[in-house]
Amino acid sequence: MTNNPPQIGISSGEPAGIGPDLCLLLAHQQFGASHPAHPQFRVWGNPVLMEQRARTLNIPNPFIHPQSHWHLKPVPLTASIQPGHPNPKATPYVLQQIDELIQWVQASDNRALVTNPVDKGIINSGGIPFTGHTEYLALKTHTSKVVMMLAGEGLRVALATTHIPLASVPSAITTEHLIRSMHIIHQALQSQFGLPNPKIAVAGLNPHAGENGHLGSEEQTIIQPAITAAQQAGINAFGPFPADTLFIPTIRAQYDVILAMYHDQGLTALKMLAFETGINITLGLPFIRTSVDHGTAYALAGSGQIQTGSLKAALTLALDL
Repeated sequence: MTNNPPQIGISSGEPAGIGPDLCLLLAHQQFGASHPAHPQFRVWGNPVLMEQRARTLNIPNPFIHPQSHWHLKPVPLTASIQPGHPNPKATPYVLQQIDELIQWVQASDNRALVTNPVDKGIINSGGIPFTGHTEYLALKTHTSKVVMMLAGEGLRVALATTHIPLASVPSAITTEHLIRSMHIIHQALQSQFGLPNPKIAVAGLNPHAGENGHLGSEEQTIIQPAITAAQQAGINAFGPFPADTLFIPTIRAQYDVILAMYHDQGLTALKMLAFETGINITLGLPFIRTSVDHGTAYALAGSGQIQTGSLKAALTLALDL
């Protein structure tokens, strides 16, 4: 970002979930008011929805009389919405938030994007194929390769594959794919996280990292060649390691990031450690994008009983980057 005050664009996400609640609560609390960079936060959402949700939460609507650093960017919403009851007819509203934010964030280099949770199933029910923010942002920005990384409580976990069926994982993992992933991770940790020589621990795909080929050959034929190629390119990559012991504190502490082969292999450990403070970061995009690491939490929408730690952490990291 430049020396101008940073601007953070925030999607309110699935309207029946807790995204609107999170935005309202942080704006009501004037989150970021004491930050030395004097950031500006702009939330994409529907004014009527925000007013209704503020009443449900029994707080003043902070967007009626905007604070100097929190503002609402109106997005039209025609579907009927009740907290905790998703409506597939709201799909255009959800995607319009993201589409407008992509255009907005790329208009200036002092801007970053932070997203609240959406419901992939509801969006697909609304007639739009959608596998997740990470893939959608890559498609809309014409970025050929991105990496999903989550972080929290000192642990960083990047994913070789994201939102695909488990049965599709082995065929999706290729040597070239892993090499490109490690290059993106290496460059991002250097340029955005200030790590001059980051260490990447690569997990195996199979139990016990294949047990020398007795429990699967992908470690020998695909993963190890990728690690060797990355090392030859000057990247500190190590492995492949058995995933069942890689996340033990004394082992993971030796590395700056773990590259997991599939979604639940990496994120089960991360979310057990940092569910309320974890952050999702998309590496490789032409702009900074962070996100909460939790879902829509329909059961808590409108209850006032939600934790704001993950969104606070995502906003803080976006400012730091």
